[in-house]
Amino acid sequence: MDTKTKAGSLIAAVGVMASLGLVAYELRQNTQAVVGQTLQALAEQHTELALAGVENADLRTAWAVGADDPSALTEAQREHLSWFYAAVVRVTENRFRQYQLGTLDEDALLQLGANGPVFRNAYFKTWWPDRRSFHTQDFVDFVDTKLVPLERVRPGQ
Repeated sequence: MDTKTKAGSLIAAVGVMASLGLVAYELRQNTQAVVGQTLQALAEQHTELALAGVENADLRTAWAVGADDPSALTEAQREHLSWFYAAVVRVTENRFRQYQLGTLDEDALLQLGANGPVFRNAYFKTWWPDRRSFHTQDFVDFVDTKLVPLERVRPGQ
């Protein structure tokens, strides 16, 4: 190879490396944007669920009664809480799947409300055992070990 050919090959190699570097940078930026959008969407879901309690007096009352004494709930209050928990658990399962995909780390998953008072309400203890079968085992294990102490929620309780 003559000097011009070697110089041309070197310049081409540098160009390819620079292009690959730019592609890597753009991928990282896009990944960060997707994570940011996901976190925003999850925060909006959390806000919508919180507003449901703020805007719905029946739900607030059911929540308070269920937290104090689930056996004192009326049938209508049980229905309110059951639908509320169905939504909360699906949102939490979505967050769990984002965690599995690597979009969220465990701290972010738990800080987005997954370990909040929703799962410590006494009514949840009575509601969850009958609903576990609607979810995959990995999610059930997550709920039982990370969100609710195992001694509080057991199948058949």
